[in-house]
Amino acid sequence: MIFYEACHRLLTIFDISDNFSFCSHIHKQLELMLCTKGEMVITCERKEYTLHEHSWLIVLPETEHSYVSSDNAHGSITIVSPSLIPGLNSYFVKRIVSPVIHNADPMAEDCMNKLRSVYDQKHNSVVEKGFLYVILGLLFAQCEFEPYPTNHHADLCYNVLKYISENFRSDITLESIAARFGINPGYLSRTFKLKIGCGMIDILNGCRIDYAKYLLTNTDLPMTEICYESGFTSLRNFNRWFVKAENCTPSDFRNSHNKR
Repeated sequence: MIFYEACHRLLTIFDISDNFSFCSHIHKQLELMLCTKGEMVITCERKEYTLHEHSWLIVLPETEHSYVSSDNAHGSITIVSPSLIPGLNSYFVKRIVSPVIHNADPMAEDCMNKLRSVYDQKHNSVVEKGFLYVILGLLFAQCEFEPYPTNHHADLCYNVLKYISENFRSDITLESIAARFGINPGYLSRTFKLKIGCGMIDILNGCRIDYAKYLLTNTDLPMTEICYESGFTSLRNFNRWFVKAENCTPSDFRNSHNKR
């Protein structure tokens, strides 16, 4: 099973520790993992790799990956929107031959520690960008890049996931997506369920709920506006899917986060 993870922040950094795991997923952000203790088993583009202390993993946008750490493993994950570092866009249309770096320039880890300190102090975007450019510049200098195979984007489910992630705020449906790709809606639904492991509408509304949660916690927009901004066409449908996903209403979700 693979799912398309929706993330709407420009930069996210968090620590990982013992027995951390995350199932196979893709997203439109760049992701960096730094192992600082122990070892972590990761899968990238269906190939397995092991990270050791001071090893890095680079996951370019739209690349399938998953994680399983061992006991006593520690590290960090940094998720970066390409829009934050546009000077590196030429790298994001390529493929890294090996996404793991075992002998990285020590300056990269030093800069990551400094970036984390700035990030934890509630952001200084100019300084954050500077550290990201230095870190990625050092890491990319040790990577070999190649063009994607001509069939990289041929997979139907991959293209549908990407289309959903880019258009979930619009009034798209199973039927309109099937028409977009020139296939029968029933065939699309069955293929998606078989390969991804869940329904296409679940993925679509999951993206909408994630975006609604972002708006609920980061804006003062009224509920009706959040409903439509997230891609839902009615408050009733919005509330039904939100309760299904979060076990609470959108209003309760907002109130609980405002108290923190």
